[in-house]
Amino acid sequence: YTREDFMAHIESLFVDGMSWQNWGNKDGCWQVDHPKPVAVFVREGVTDPAIINALSNLRPMWFRENQRKKDKYEPPKEENNG
Repeated sequence: YTREDFMAHIESLFVDGMSWQNWGNKDGCWQVDHPKPVAVFVREGVTDPAIINALSNLRPMWFRENQRKKDKYEPPKEENNG
């Protein structure tokens, strides 16, 4: 995907208060989160950046929330059924 695709995807998921001006690594800022963490992919043997960093696996998340989440992962229901 292009930079423009990435930015449009992330912006489409912004919640109140998020903007490109408050992206970063401190309180009051947001980060790009991998809903399925990189560590989970690696444990599964997946190391392809195109898969790990697919737009469908990227979202904005508040800094503190992302710090608490770490590499915790709860698969979507459809992944739990198999």
